[in-house]
Amino acid sequence: MAGKLYREINVYDAAKERIRLIFRHFERVCVAFSGGKDSSVTLHLALEVAQEMGRGPVDALFIDLEGQYRATIEHVIEMFDRPDVRPWWICLPINLRNASSLQEPYWCAWEPGREEDWIRPMPDHPAVIRDMRFFPFYRYRMEFEEFVPEFNDWLSRETPTAFLVGIRSDESLNRYLAVKRRARVKKCAWKPPGARRALAWSACDNARRRAVTFFPLYDWKFSDLWRYTGEHEHAYNRLYDHMHRAGVPFSQMRICQPY
Repeated sequence: MAGKLYREINVYDAAKERIRLIFRHFERVCVAFSGGKDSSVTLHLALEVAQEMGRGPVDALFIDLEGQYRATIEHVIEMFDRPDVRPWWICLPINLRNASSLQEPYWCAWEPGREEDWIRPMPDHPAVIRDMRFFPFYRYRMEFEEFVPEFNDWLSRETPTAFLVGIRSDESLNRYLAVKRRARVKKCAWKPPGARRALAWSACDNARRRAVTFFPLYDWKFSDLWRYTGEHEHAYNRLYDHMHRAGVPFSQMRICQPY
């Protein structure tokens, strides 16, 4: 079994080194943004590198699944109002597996005709996409796991695009394996032109070579996220403050939907 390799460089400098490499090879960079700690740090780092390199807006994708905490939405607005962010705020009927009901195995966010049952009103931010005809690939009640690769494929249709995902291998075994074994089966690691080796912290589908996924924070720890956020005085989701006051263990601090 392969072990971990350690370098004489801190995770902050290593992440910026990776993101600089990405910007050098991709004209468009898009961050998968959930409003959580990992994706927030990923977006801040991407914006930091973009400014250093004189690059334009960084794309950010937020899939609003309706059952979001108020603090999360406030943080999304805070980030999406920035002039250096090109936001994609998705509010479409998307299916999710529902663990809170035996009668309805799927939860459909923003389901038309059931507006009275919505958890909160449809947001009116200018970045919101609610028209089901906006994306040519969209199908009514398509699943979350279907939407993301289709969106990535659509966004990169004319311009090869790097998609940054804030997955850290120390969060869970599943996330460790997501980074470690992503290159197997249908996925393969991306190799920079002229390089001898592919990047282990990357993945690209053989059918979608123009859309490449990167995990620039894969070696960060929980404490690294908050040290970076605090030292740089970056905006973050204040929901974590409430969780900390409530005594929620660090390992259980999640902003995912309650269902």
